[in-house]
Amino acid sequence: MKNVLFKFDVDSGKFAGTGHFYRCLKIYSFLRKKYKNKLKYFFLFKDLNGSKKIVKKHLNKNLILYKNNFKNSISFMEKNDLIINDTPKKIDKPFLSFCRKKKISNLVLIDHDKINFSSKYYLINGIFYFKKRIKSSSNVFQGFKYIILDKEYESINKKTSNNLKILISMGGSDNKNLVYKIYNYLKVLSNIKIYVVVGPAFKKNNPILKVRNKNFFLIKNNKNLKPFFEKTDVSITAGGISMFESIASKNITLVTELYENQKYSISKLKELKMINVIGKKNHINSKKLIKIVDYFQKLKKYKKIICPKNFNLIDGKSFFRIQKIFFKVINKNIY
Repeated sequence: MKNVLFKFDVDSGKFAGTGHFYRCLKIYSFLRKKYKNKLKYFFLFKDLNGSKKIVKKHLNKNLILYKNNFKNSISFMEKNDLIINDTPKKIDKPFLSFCRKKKISNLVLIDHDKINFSSKYYLINGIFYFKKRIKSSSNVFQGFKYIILDKEYESINKKTSNNLKILISMGGSDNKNLVYKIYNYLKVLSNIKIYVVVGPAFKKNNPILKVRNKNFFLIKNNKNLKPFFEKTDVSITAGGISMFESIASKNITLVTELYENQKYSISKLKELKMINVIGKKNHINSKKLIKIVDYFQKLKKYKKIICPKNFNLIDGKSFFRIQKIFFKVINKNIY
């Protein structure tokens, strides 16, 4: 094995969002640390709205645009090289055709259904599992234990305070100014502190960036949100990775479904009473939101907020399980 190719989609929120790209960055980070100069890394992605700008904030070399002639651009890939596909939909037919022609023997699909592929491939389905449970086998890793989180979530140290603290994290973009809408609902409540995560694809004219309030704080350019989950009591998130990070951090988690593919995990977590659903896409149930926050604000005054027992299903150790999968695949090819 000489090369590792990441195939992903990323944009400002219209099609893919930033979650798929950030998961690839997590994997890239631990592979580069482990194997140093033994492998070369390449990144293949479509030129969607804001894609190049987002990617170049984190990577500056070996970037390849997924165009009609993409096969020529990655013709150097060999059979024993590693390909990691993390896209919102199934692997593209032309790209799968390329993998078949090259007889790629180390293909990893993240949150994906089974495919017709002659070589052995691997499925890491932390989130797709909520949509469809695949029959277990040696190449299928699925369920709560394989939701890709940062390794820091293995241990959580909650900070205590007298006032209720709320974290709003809606992913990398906020095209409909949903964060500002939520803030306007919450600001009527007194004695709460609100922290807002500003994603890399937030527009400069987003009204949330102009808010000035002594109990309001913006979190910018921060890759690790764990300290902010630890210091807050309640999180308001979309149905993506922030939702799982919030649960892993033992926060009361209020969720709105921003994308169609989030409905499966949201439905399951709601069934397990791990989250409260407060909206869908651009609609927020303001009465429900205020009622829930007001309840926990009162609870905070009298006793410690207790999380549901099912929160333990997400133990924060997925990073290390996924590391082992990749190390096993790579080690058999380079040693």
